[in-house]
Amino acid sequence: MVQNEAVVNAGDEEIEKEAPELKLKFNSMLRENLRHIFIRTVDNEYYVRTLVYRNNFYREINPESVPLFSFSLPDDAPVYIEGYQMLSHIGGTASAPVQLGRMNEFTDLKICSLSAGEVCGFNYLLTCIDDEWYLLGALTCMSTFLSFHLKNSRVDVVWEMSGVGIMPRSEYEGEKICLLSSESRSEVLNRYGSLIARFHKPRLTVPKTGWCSWYAYYDMVTEEEIYKNLDLMTGSWSELEYLQIDDGYQTHMGDWMTPSDRFTGGLEGICSRAASAGRKVGIWVAPFIASGESALFREHPDWMIRGAKHHPLVAGDKTYGGWRDLPWYLLDFTIPEVRDYIHKVFSYFHGTLGIDYFKLDALFWGAIPGLRYRNPGITVCQHFRTAMDVIRDAVGDESYILGCNAPLWPSLGLFEGQRVTDDIERRHARISEQSVQAQARSWMSGVLWLNDVDCMVSTGIIPEDAEIMQKMLLESKGPLIIGDPLDKAHKELHDLVKKWRSATEVSK
Repeated sequence: MVQNEAVVNAGDEEIEKEAPELKLKFNSMLRENLRHIFIRTVDNEYYVRTLVYRNNFYREINPESVPLFSFSLPDDAPVYIEGYQMLSHIGGTASAPVQLGRMNEFTDLKICSLSAGEVCGFNYLLTCIDDEWYLLGALTCMSTFLSFHLKNSRVDVVWEMSGVGIMPRSEYEGEKICLLSSESRSEVLNRYGSLIARFHKPRLTVPKTGWCSWYAYYDMVTEEEIYKNLDLMTGSWSELEYLQIDDGYQTHMGDWMTPSDRFTGGLEGICSRAASAGRKVGIWVAPFIASGESALFREHPDWMIRGAKHHPLVAGDKTYGGWRDLPWYLLDFTIPEVRDYIHKVFSYFHGTLGIDYFKLDALFWGAIPGLRYRNPGITVCQHFRTAMDVIRDAVGDESYILGCNAPLWPSLGLFEGQRVTDDIERRHARISEQSVQAQARSWMSGVLWLNDVDCMVSTGIIPEDAEIMQKMLLESKGPLIIGDPLDKAHKELHDLVKKWRSATEVSK
């Protein structure tokens, strides 16, 4: 006797005994497997259901990865499976999938287990069969999420529920999923975005212009260099609005309100001078991590997520360990003191300094599947969204938040901007990779959030790469942030600002 089962439910809608026939062009294998899973809801091409897990036991259970159903695709069918975050996604065909991003979920992010020849993606799968495009994906991501495992043209769809507790003899209602089809790829993606927006209202806003310190000076940025570029923003680069101070202004990651010895005047003077010059300040923060060298970690190791033997978990023991100021430890937002601290940090930046542009980085480290928090009964998605609620409460709806290195679907409805490409590097291979990422995710911009394709640079790159970068930006209709030192940036970036303004005005 089966005691527990995952089912798909139409919520409050009446379920017919016999599901309606799918379109005649629908692949026979898909039809056989999915006609009992989906029910028509909006029109002849929309199928939306709610995932429900029924606990028939007389005790609480905590399901983890729950298989939903499987189907096979033609070997030559093109596939696209979204990644858990911006650095990973899958393309190619059903029989020969290709990792498109710099990282993947198995060897780099280490958030799934795979057999030989298997790949894994998240959120949605897009394919084309007999000139018809099909999209199977999650419409919501409040508590749980979907994963797709592909091997030898077979797709296994899994409901990732780790952290959910289901009381005895009760049902857990989870995320909404959908199946869409159309002869047009762009049409099926646009419809998908419209459906998502019904459940996660997007925070759409006017795209920003500005200058970012990272690709000019990296973490060795100084107060003097910030002032030098601010002066240029009030002179020859007056078209730029935001002065975005990136990593390097703080002593260590986690000690966000303690300036480094290269910022002896702190941030107060910079913010005051920028305001006097009619410019706004943006700030970079990685709210989920604390360096092992930070005062935050030394004074509050008990605020960190625990690993083996209840010691603070080093990020590198679970996933990709980070890029600098290592080792990284991970803040546990189920702890009230952690929420209070991060609220205090962002209240200082917004309320005291008047900052209303926040580039939040390393957000993946706040949403690593498989971790356990001090206070149980919370999923990885809920942990992430709780933290973002704390930050939003501190900075208000008037602030612009850019998610970077973020889990994509757990971020739905949370940010005004979302990085959809890898970090820029002044080399052809990376810029070409970014172009693939930007194109695959172009449908999201202005629908889920504003797509951010990272900073525009003109120094140290070949003309071909400059053209690729500018094309990415103009097609994204997202923010335009310059990454060169402004005294070295080429004149072509002035021309790009004019083209960008024209493109974004047309899109409004």
